[in-house]
Amino acid sequence: LSSSDPIAALYLGLIAQQNNNSIEALKWLARAIKSSRPEVVEGHFQIALIYRERRMMAKARKALKRFLKLAPKDHPFREEAASIIEDLRRS
Repeated sequence: LSSSDPIAALYLGLIAQQNNNSIEALKWLARAIKSSRPEVVEGHFQIALIYRERRMMAKARKALKRFLKLAPKDHPFREEAASIIEDLRRS
């Protein structure tokens, strides 16, 4: 795996996120979403979760909207993303 590969960057970001290292996760996920490859669209969703956890609601909302714009209609996180956006609107 090459760290310049967007899919590798996505997985490195997910691993960092699972290890509660949000700074490292954001670095890798941001690198992943620079690509237009559909396999890395989840990066937007994961970034939104980190921003929400950090109480950066405007950035979370923006990342979720981007995710919903790019994700296929059958993406497993679409429903959750829409629900989170609704929750953010209410808060």
